[in-house]
Amino acid sequence: LRIAIGIDFDKMYYDTATESYYYQDILGYSLMAVMDVDTQNLVIPAKVNGKTVHTIRTDAVSNLYNLSTVQIQKGVTKVQSQAFDNLDLTMAVIPASVVTINAYGFDGVADRYIVEAKSKPAEWDSYWAGSSTSSAEVIYGIDWENDKVFGDFIYRESVSGVTLLSYIGTSSTIRIPREINGKTVICIESGFARLTERYSSFYVYVPKTVKEIKSKAFVNSGYGNYYSYFYLVFYT
Repeated sequence: LRIAIGIDFDKMYYDTATESYYYQDILGYSLMAVMDVDTQNLVIPAKVNGKTVHTIRTDAVSNLYNLSTVQIQKGVTKVQSQAFDNLDLTMAVIPASVVTINAYGFDGVADRYIVEAKSKPAEWDSYWAGSSTSSAEVIYGIDWENDKVFGDFIYRESVSGVTLLSYIGTSSTIRIPREINGKTVICIESGFARLTERYSSFYVYVPKTVKEIKSKAFVNSGYGNYYSYFYLVFYT
């Protein structure tokens, strides 16, 4: 009832593949409600039924207690107020096509936001993540055309090998892989892992194949005064 007041039911479309309701307008579709209560990893498509999905409406993704990650496909342009509500996400992925997020669009629902834009876009409300002082981690500048996800890592391939860009896991023990997709891991980029108040220390196991660890690859990003440590262990 909250999302259907004033709705023309002839313009509603239910997509069985995504188990979601969409609403048609002159621009395409807006996402009304995700009904897949069992899903853990949700991908919000940029196109269904041959039409563009441009907007995620208020309460479109809410009260899905099994949901852990959300990835919005490139092409969606707007997230309405409280579109994501009453969730407990480990990660939300937002492409550069999303130019507008209204207040409380992501109402304090995620531990980490992976954002393709290099900084907060002008049309994202100050409270887009639920609070201007939210403790959620926001990682900007991820290039989803070239960057990929492997387990708890975001990485980028080159001719010479693999560079790890970000650790997105939740464990206090990080085991750097020797290789990904048959290519050797050779570099750990700046801002790769950030200490939080969840752990006082991290143990990082690094293979000797890694040739370079960039400046500030491991940094303290928590709030308040506390001390945390990284212990680096190199293995063959």
